[in-house]
Amino acid sequence: MDLDAVIADWLQGEPDRALPRAIEWGEPLLRRAIALYYGHATWISAPALTRAGREVGDAWTHLLFRLAMAFPAVYLDEIDARRIRLKLGAPISEVVILGYLDDARAVPLLVRCTRHRDWLVRYHAVRGLARRDDPASIAAVDHAATRDCSLPVRVEAVTGIARRDPARARILYTELLDHPHQTPVLSQQIKQALNSTAQM
Repeated sequence: MDLDAVIADWLQGEPDRALPRAIEWGEPLLRRAIALYYGHATWISAPALTRAGREVGDAWTHLLFRLAMAFPAVYLDEIDARRIRLKLGAPISEVVILGYLDDARAVPLLVRCTRHRDWLVRYHAVRGLARRDDPASIAAVDHAATRDCSLPVRVEAVTGIARRDPARARILYTELLDHPHQTPVLSQQIKQALNSTAQM
């Protein structure tokens, strides 16, 4: 199957060769890639991958990201149809992709992810919501800025607020400097952000 050959080329580390063909195949390739990635389909002829582990995982994420950006409605339709609901584990790649999609249907999924048990999922959900200006996204980012138990998540949320309201962000950043989970790295990040917002 030509679709599988394009995906195999990508996973073999040849995205420059595979990307034009992937975009040309378009929606069918995205559907096929999602089905293979989540185990809802099997390869017609399984590729003998010379890469392994993290490299293959990163290649899959990159492929899904590029195709989802080109066909956001199809990506969301497939995620919904296959009931990939972000329930278990730490689906960081899905949350990152959702955060970049220009489709309002991504918002409720991202908002739900701001309540995930894994702080890194919440972090990327907040980062994705901070790019948006709809009321649900703004409310979720505001809540995370003051209520999330993870300091990195709160800092990311305040960074999102700074885009819309630098004065309020400065107040929130200043409060975070006294947070009990403060680290030197986060402290430095907050101080740099304070300097940046002072110039806005």
